[in-house]
Amino acid sequence: MREAEFFFTEGEKHYILEDYTKALLYYQRTAELNPTNPTVHYKIADVFSRNQNEEDLIKASGSIETAIRLDPNNKYFYLLASNIFANLNQYTKAQEILEK
Repeated sequence: MREAEFFFTEGEKHYILEDYTKALLYYQRTAELNPTNPTVHYKIADVFSRNQNEEDLIKASGSIETAIRLDPNNKYFYLLASNIFANLNQYTKAQEILEK
């Protein structure tokens, strides 16, 4: 668990510095070590969604769905999910997520 916390902290550092490529690597390593951490899946989705290309948005949608499955009470997860699905032109799904 300590190793996962280290990688997550490093990811946060690079995220703040807007080095999203490095942040993503650290977040993904954190997810490997602690796959039940919903926040790291949220952060992975956030980084992928910043690119706005379809391939990365699809990856982001998978990560945010995992985050929501792990923590269905976090409203920020739903906000990011609705944005991701709207950017994928999946407006019905985006609306359903907001209604939850």
